[in-house]
Amino acid sequence: WLKFNSKDYEGALKALEEKPRAVTAYEMTFNELEEKAAEALNQNSSPAGWRTEKNRRIAVAFAPLAFILLGTVLGIRVKRGSRSIGIGMSLIVIFSYYGLLVSMVTLSSRGIFSPLLLTWTPNLIAFTAAGELWRRAAAL
Repeated sequence: WLKFNSKDYEGALKALEEKPRAVTAYEMTFNELEEKAAEALNQNSSPAGWRTEKNRRIAVAFAPLAFILLGTVLGIRVKRGSRSIGIGMSLIVIFSYYGLLVSMVTLSSRGIFSPLLLTWTPNLIAFTAAGELWRRAAAL
C-alpha cells in the first residue's frame, strides 16, 4: 500500500481557516434559491437571476421528454436507409433547443421578462412541434 514519509497538514489547515468561498446559484438547493430571491426583493434588487436558475432546473428536466416525443415522430417519418437525414435532424433539434434555452435564460436573468415563461419557452415550442407532427402522422 501507499506510505508517506511526511505529513503536511499545515496547507490543509490554512485552507480550512480561510474565508469560505461564496456558493454559486448552480450549487444551491431550491429553498436556498427562494431565500436568495426573497432577500433580493427585501433589498429592492431583482430576484430574476435566482428565479431563473430555479425554473431552468425544472424546465431542463423535461427536455428528454420533449426529445423523445420529437425523435419518435421524426423517426417514423424518415424513410428507411436515410440515417444521415435522421442524424442531421437530431442535431438541428438539439442545437435549436439548447440555443433557444441559453438565449431565454440570458434574457430572463436580466429581468427583461418573466423567468417562468422564458425558461419554459423552448419546452413549449418543442412540445407544440411534437404535438403537431404527431397529429400529422396520425392523419396519414
